[in-house]
Amino acid sequence: MVVICALYIPLAITGVKASKTQEENVSTNISLDTACKDGTCEGSATGYSGKTTVSVTVSGGKISEINIVNTGDDEEYMIDAKDVIPQIIEKQSLEVDAVSGATHSSKGIINAVRNALENAK
Repeated sequence: MVVICALYIPLAITGVKASKTQEENVSTNISLDTACKDGTCEGSATGYSGKTTVSVTVSGGKISEINIVNTGDDEEYMIDAKDVIPQIIEKQSLEVDAVSGATHSSKGIINAVRNALENAK
């Protein structure tokens, strides 16, 4: 039992550090007030199985519509992952929770929206 604990604890600590590092790499902070121009722009990011491209429409300095243009992810995951879109529009923020069971696809959408908004500067 001591041997198992001696092996498990460092792995658990390393795993926690790796997951925190991965989470830190997903930046959701963007000031919508200063970044957006009215109009439509596209952005892409990596989802679970490939690149996800979204079209973001900004009206009056606020996100009014987000559409998925193309994705490499399976439809079964994207159906759930799309739930982040109304959250982003409602909150006017990218600080929304990823959808459990479709985490990578959700983050692909969030990061694609971030990239689209950054392109709109």
